[in-house]
Amino acid sequence: MAGPFSEQMDRASLVAEELFAGGLDDWVFEGTADCEVRDGKLVVDAMPDRYATIWWRKDLPADALIEYRADVAAPGGEGNNVNTFIYATGPEGEDVLDVRRSGRYKEYHVIPNYLVTQTSTYSRMRRNPGFELLSERKDFYSVPGETYHVQLLKVGGLVQAAFNGRLAHEYTDSNPYTRGRLALRAWHGQNEYHWVRIWAIRP
Repeated sequence: MAGPFSEQMDRASLVAEELFAGGLDDWVFEGTADCEVRDGKLVVDAMPDRYATIWWRKDLPADALIEYRADVAAPGGEGNNVNTFIYATGPEGEDVLDVRRSGRYKEYHVIPNYLVTQTSTYSRMRRNPGFELLSERKDFYSVPGETYHVQLLKVGGLVQAAFNGRLAHEYTDSNPYTRGRLALRAWHGQNEYHWVRIWAIRP
């Protein structure tokens, strides 16, 4: 694998892969957007001003590389969000899926997780609860009609995010999360997800 995390692949094992070739039994949807599998892709239509948080029923390893491919379909809007929650749990560390939410964005700011966003104007990394800003870049943003290879790495306290092979965010957490789930998040746009993979990173 080329890109900023290629050196990690010697210690990586693929533990989960979704190719969207069948049903969506392994996924839990929260929000108002329309979501369906079409032509081997998960198509999320969140226009206009709708949203979806899409949880994968797979536990994340303590250290992991999470990656997926997403098209931002044209025409887009001012959102075009390609967002990801990782290492999300409930407020007391329980399974994040034990409590259902409406899908409104603020609901995820009060539970533990790391949040990486890419919108039409910027990209950010945050830590929740508290919506703490860890990193911000104005030179990373989503463009309708483009495809994005999203990679999120967490090893020990180091949390990094890359888009299309370029490192966008890096933060070292003194009290890192080590368990939880991931979710794809869309708002005010249409995203088409080709695949999602989780790699466990050995010490």
